[in-house]
Amino acid sequence: MRKIVMMLAVAILATTGLSAQDEKIVEKVDKKQLRKEKKAKRKAEFELFKSAGLNQIEDRDFVLMADQISGRLGRPILVTDNLNFVKIDGDEITVQYALLNRVGFNGLGGITWSGKIEKLESEDLGKGKAGSVRIDFTSRYVRGMASLHIRILGDRATAQLLNNGQIINFAGEYLFNAEAIVNEGRNIGAF
Repeated sequence: MRKIVMMLAVAILATTGLSAQDEKIVEKVDKKQLRKEKKAKRKAEFELFKSAGLNQIEDRDFVLMADQISGRLGRPILVTDNLNFVKIDGDEITVQYALLNRVGFNGLGGITWSGKIEKLESEDLGKGKAGSVRIDFTSRYVRGMASLHIRILGDRATAQLLNNGQIINFAGEYLFNAEAIVNEGRNIGAF
């Protein structure tokens, strides 16, 4: 009798252990499938945001609200996004940086470049890669022509202003002109 009870106990434990292993295998497969689905969703969203951002720039209705700026070699610093922006509105472009509690030409602790777009070229670099835009513009505050390179990275964007050896990098989210509330300064002195 004792042998029979032991054999039944071993059989019950063995089947319980096997079913627990089956549950773990099913759980692992479900987690892997869930991760794959999330990854595919993120890739699809990236492509949708990228194409929307490129379309906004081509339609010339785009504002990059920068929450970080940096110079050529400096670390990025966090800034106020309604003071630091790149705005494209029709044929007009405005690029502004402002650091609070500093003295600047625009009255906000920085510089505001306003001008006319001379050339705009956009390119989709492929699936999973950034969208790239180059804008050449003239302004009365720029000798010759300044270049602005914008990269659309999903729902965020970066921009790099090249002006007579000066480089300023912007990073943040982008919006339509109607959605963006910016505080545009006016340059009050000559550079």
